[in-house]
Amino acid sequence: MKNERSDLEPINLYSDTQTLPTEEMLDAIRAAELGDDTYDKDPTVKRLEKMTAPLMRKEAAILVLSGSMGNLVALTCHGRPGNEVLIDPAKSCRPCDPVEKISLPCQTRI
Repeated sequence: MKNERSDLEPINLYSDTQTLPTEEMLDAIRAAELGDDTYDKDPTVKRLEKMTAPLMRKEAAILVLSGSMGNLVALTCHGRPGNEVLIDPAKSCRPCDPVEKISLPCQTRI
């Protein structure tokens, strides 16, 4: 895949609160086909997941809307009841929300 950016500045993906969408991004949002992803009826999400899976060398992909949601999915997939997951306090994978803690199949320790 060719990098079409003229400048090679890093892209800040740390938080959506630190960046603003470009006009091109806003145009894409306005033109996007909409559907209810809860019922697997969003064609834009389906295309994104289908496009992303081979880029990650995986057979499937799933869109998660936040880093916290991604962490919860990862811990749920890899943890089993009775397991304990040790989390580095310097890292961002910290289930802090009570709902996240209740949802986990495994115990976390920071």
